[in-house]
Amino acid sequence: MVIALAMAAYAFVDVTVNNSWFGPTSVNAVAVVAMTLSLAARRIAPTVVVAVVIGTTTTLGIAYGSSQAWSSLFPFMVAVYSGAAYARRVWPVVVIVVVGVPIRELNDPFVHSVNDALFGSTVAILTMLAGIEGRQQWRRRQTLDERSAVLAREEAELAAAAATERGRIARELHDIISHGLSVMVLQAGAAALVLEGNDQVRVVLKSIRSTGQEAIDQMGTLLGVVRGDAESSRSPQPTLADLPTLIANTREAGLDVTLTVAGDATRLTPALELSVYRIVQEGLTNALKHAGAARVGVLVTVGAQSVDIGIHDDGSATVGRVGSRRGLAGVAERVAVFGGEMSAGPASEGGWTLRATLPVN
Repeated sequence: MVIALAMAAYAFVDVTVNNSWFGPTSVNAVAVVAMTLSLAARRIAPTVVVAVVIGTTTTLGIAYGSSQAWSSLFPFMVAVYSGAAYARRVWPVVVIVVVGVPIRELNDPFVHSVNDALFGSTVAILTMLAGIEGRQQWRRRQTLDERSAVLAREEAELAAAAATERGRIARELHDIISHGLSVMVLQAGAAALVLEGNDQVRVVLKSIRSTGQEAIDQMGTLLGVVRGDAESSRSPQPTLADLPTLIANTREAGLDVTLTVAGDATRLTPALELSVYRIVQEGLTNALKHAGAARVGVLVTVGAQSVDIGIHDDGSATVGRVGSRRGLAGVAERVAVFGGEMSAGPASEGGWTLRATLPVN
C-alpha cells in the first residue's frame, strides 16, 4: 500500500507539473493516479491489476497518444511482475501483455522504428521472466516451510511417544521391583516370628522389613513424580511365557505369525522378559496396522551376553513407513533404558524388519 501511494503521488506530479502525458491534464491525472493506486491490490488480484494498468495506458494511447513517462513505466513493470509472480494462472497475464503492449506501441508517437517498438516488448518480457522466477522461489520457500512444519510436528510427536514409554517403563519397573520388595518384607516378618527368641536376629529382620517397606513407599512417590500420578498397575506384568498368547491373539486378527524362542529364557530378569514381550508386541502391532503384511516371523534368541529379538514381515516397506513412528520411538526408548541397540527398516529380501538387542548382564 505504501508503494502504491508513493507511486501515485509521483504520477500526479508527473502528469500535472511535468506535463509528461498527452491529452487533457485532468483526464490523465485521474486515470494515471487511479491506475497507480490499483497496485495496492497486486497480491490480492494480480491479474486484475495487470488488466487495469495495461488497459489504462493503452486506452490513453489510443485516445491521445502514448507517453514515455516514468509514471507509466514503473506501474507497468510492477503490475506485470506481480501478475507473473502471484496470479493463480499465468496465461491470462501473458495474453493481456501480448495484446496490450503492441497496441500501446502502435499508438506511441515516439516510436519511429522497430528498435523503438522493441523497447516496450523487451521490458515486458524481462519483467515477466523475473516474475516467473519469483513465483518459483515463493513456491520453493512455501514447500520448505511446509516440510519444516511437518518435521517439527513429527519431532514433537516422537518426543511425546518417548516420554509416554518412559512413564510406562517406570510403572512396569515399579510393579516388578515392588513385588520383589514386598516378598522380602513378608519373608522378613515371617522370619522374625520364627526367631522371636533371638533378639539380635529379630532386630536385624525388623530393620530389613522397615527398610523394604520404606523403599516401596519411596518408589511409589518417585513414580508419581515421573508420571504425575503415583497410581500403578497391580496386574501381573507379562513375561516370555505369555508370548504364545500374544501370538494367538495376533493370528485371530488375521496375521499369520510364527514364533521361535531359542536359548535359556530362565536367565532373563523379569524386567528383561517384560521388555522383550513389549518389543514383540509393538513389532506385531506395526505389521498388522501399517505394513499390509500376510506373514510375520518372530525370533527371540537368549544368548550368554544378550537377548536378540527379530521381527520380519512380508509386507510393503513403503506402506510400513506411513505410520506415525511413535511405536518405534517407544521401542527405541525401551531399548535405550537397558543400553541395547535396535534397527528398523526395509529388508534386503523384501518386507520390513525390526531388530533389537538387549544385554543380559
